[in-house]
Amino acid sequence: MVGLITTGTAQSLALAESLGVDPALFLDAIAGSAVDSPYAHVKGRAMLAGDWTTSFAVDGVPKDIDLMLDAAAEASFRPGCSPRCASGSPRRLRTLTAGTTWRPFAPRSAG
Repeated sequence: MVGLITTGTAQSLALAESLGVDPALFLDAIAGSAVDSPYAHVKGRAMLAGDWTTSFAVDGVPKDIDLMLDAAAEASFRPGCSPRCASGSPRRLRTLTAGTTWRPFAPRSAG
């Protein structure tokens, strides 16, 4: 969920800015709505301020995916993606993210 909220917030801020709209208005727009999340506001404000301090490292995602897939298998639950996608994604993500810093939103003013 952390990844989804962070990515969705970053993409929404970037889209707003691309449309010439103050990206901070996105956070105002979701406040109190069904899609509101305290984490979206925390990370959104940080992104807008150019604060890229890691609160959840991307390399933690593969570990979490592995744990979810193990729990699903133990419960005989079939994940909503193909086995190839599910089994390959943690390994691909580890390879893609090794030693990188991912910043899905960078204000135009930042360069």
